[in-house]
Amino acid sequence: MAVLAGVLSLLERHKKDLGEIEPSKLLPKLENVGLINSEDRRTLQDASSNSKRADGIISAVSRKGFSAFQDLCLCLETVCPHLLTKFALDIAGVDGNAGDGGSTSNLKLGLQLALKERDSVLRENASALKQWNEMKNERDKALADLHSLNSSPKISSDRDSASNHVSENGESNGAACNTKCFSEALSDPVEETRQFLSRAKRTEIAQWVSSMARPKTTKVASSSKSKKTRGRGKDESDDERKRRRRREKRSRERRVYEKLKDLKWVSSIARPKSPRPSSPKSEGTRKDESDDERKRRRRREKRSRERRVYEKLKDLKVMAVYLTVYG
Repeated sequence: MAVLAGVLSLLERHKKDLGEIEPSKLLPKLENVGLINSEDRRTLQDASSNSKRADGIISAVSRKGFSAFQDLCLCLETVCPHLLTKFALDIAGVDGNAGDGGSTSNLKLGLQLALKERDSVLRENASALKQWNEMKNERDKALADLHSLNSSPKISSDRDSASNHVSENGESNGAACNTKCFSEALSDPVEETRQFLSRAKRTEIAQWVSSMARPKTTKVASSSKSKKTRGRGKDESDDERKRRRRREKRSRERRVYEKLKDLKWVSSIARPKSPRPSSPKSEGTRKDESDDERKRRRRREKRSRERRVYEKLKDLKVMAVYLTVYG
């Protein structure tokens, strides 16, 4: 009983620190070791203040005896080791005031617990430092890949210019050009991309758009069919010619949209500028429409998106602006 009374007085002296421990970490461990049950856990979890929670833990220790205090110390060793160190130093201080006979072992225990707490803190810091180093290495690797992607076309073009550049006395000035290209390759990738796009010619952007609009593989017609296709433009009527050109334009729009629809800025183009608010009448008609009507409506909407994207990309100035901002 004397030992239990000393334990309870120790817990009362450190009641404030015991109540400040996060309950979501301590209470499940106390329940696992059998110090409290599930009902006590819910009661302590819903306690209105830290002091009431600490009183509940102390009362549970007083009911179970000294073995419950040992279970509490085991839980504190992983959840709050500094409080366990305070317990040991407090016991050493009390025994030191009574006499110097048994204070040595208690001081040794307190120092061991303090070293254990220090080691746990160092392990946490080491793991955090390791994660930070891994993230830093990933960032450096990504920046290096970005530098290489943005600088590779410029380096090749600068090397070509270096090979073609000849000074007045007939000697090549390749060393200066190589120094220039490598210094530019190590510059800011975003600024480098913007400069590259600002130097891009209108014809290059036009070729890029037209290459997307062309089909990848064109069928080679036979000799008889080629003659027939060559004569088709002369023999077809005006309506047939309009329908054929309309089909070709739709095909170009579809190819450009399918290649660029995953880009974020293309999806912003595909949306209409001012969408009309859906009226309750239109919502009701959408619910009542059949499968065929729904398919036709979705086909019309998709065709409208393809047309908007293609019409925007035909304007090369707008294309250059979008590439400069989002490219």
